[in-house]
Amino acid sequence: MGRTARPGPRPISRAAPTGNRSCSALRSSPAGWATTRTTRRSARFSSRTMRRTRVMTATGCSSPARITRRCTANTATRSIARSAMARRWASRRCNNRMATARRLFGAAAAALIVCVSGAAFAAETAALYHAYWAGLSAGDIRLVLRDEPSGYRDEIAIRSAGLPRLITRFQGTATAEGRLAADRPPEPSHYEAHYNLRKARDRYLNIPFARKAGTVIAERGPGDTSKKPPLAEEFRKNVLDPLSALTAIRHELRRGNRASFTVPVYDGARRFNVAAQILPKKDGDRALHLRLTLSPIAGFKGETSDDGDPDNAPRPVDLMITDDARLLPLSIEVSVAYLPLVIELAKSCDNASACSW
Repeated sequence: MGRTARPGPRPISRAAPTGNRSCSALRSSPAGWATTRTTRRSARFSSRTMRRTRVMTATGCSSPARITRRCTANTATRSIARSAMARRWASRRCNNRMATARRLFGAAAAALIVCVSGAAFAAETAALYHAYWAGLSAGDIRLVLRDEPSGYRDEIAIRSAGLPRLITRFQGTATAEGRLAADRPPEPSHYEAHYNLRKARDRYLNIPFARKAGTVIAERGPGDTSKKPPLAEEFRKNVLDPLSALTAIRHELRRGNRASFTVPVYDGARRFNVAAQILPKKDGDRALHLRLTLSPIAGFKGETSDDGDPDNAPRPVDLMITDDARLLPLSIEVSVAYLPLVIELAKSCDNASACSW
């Protein structure tokens, strides 16, 4: 793949003298506020324009499908960084930089794990992605997919970059493996994730899947550092881990499904559905536009309260995929802290060794 252009303008410096009359005048002057609003709007417009230009370049489209931005609350799923999905509104002053950065990478992991689609069957493929939040560099993602006629193994690695790295020091890896059959959904056998945060080192998530009375149940394996208790067994039956959900989406697309389908997911503490809808193509489009909705089922906060907890709201995700044998993602977009998080393909490879950091 070609080099992906960096999005958006350089951050606008807001430095101003403090403790003097000029600073006070700027804050109270209507003209000063008007100038500030105009500058911020220009920066947001530039960021959106450059992201659309990158998608057009990657697909060769003259008019790519429009990605609708929606302002939603915290994501409906944890990724490999479970602490990244911390409470958003414990109080009005709770939305600090640390919480925002953790949600950012949790959403990045969730979006890519759930949305990415691989190359042709019975092959290994790898890809590198770059994440941008509000137009600024936020992280890198490496994905490796191995498919065989009877089984699969997926791997993902995520590392933060830029300001989020300075704040969170987040990095993590996850793997999933299981069985494949043409006439039924993928059956996971094991999922595990390792991740670090500045104040949460050496975290480990271990989910083995056991067959019981004709069903597959997600268990909690030895060494798991999770503090939240597992859900009731009824919520852990016949579910997929986040990476196996990726395999299920690939499986449906490979079978030619171009309408809609739903994937049941359990991440070790929460149960949710991923509802996928393939939108109609417009004239000249050379990519598929998928709209995913992550819908909470169990394990989310606020279930017994009347406070309208935003974490319980469905979270939309927009995904652009090449409409060819590779079914390779071009971009993923989701709202995090009311600002767009965009994950874009930087490089695709035929094998893992060719896609190293």
